[in-house]
Amino acid sequence: MGNFEKGQLVKFEDANHTKTGEVQAKFIQNTEMEIDGRVLKQKATAENPAYLIKIEENDHVIKSGKDLRSFSES
Repeated sequence: MGNFEKGQLVKFEDANHTKTGEVQAKFIQNTEMEIDGRVLKQKATAENPAYLIKIEENDHVIKSGKDLRSFSES
């Protein structure tokens, strides 16, 4: 589990595929938001923050920090 900063490139597994994206925001409490007509939810704490990730031009996900890796990691 890492601590990621806004603008940092990260990667994560999603449906047996590795996806990459850019950190847009960090959350230290449970989060729910609507983006492009979709409601995104994620549990978060100071010890296990969640991150809003931009994965494509107009696509976002919220992932737990424990599910993310720095893009530079193997």
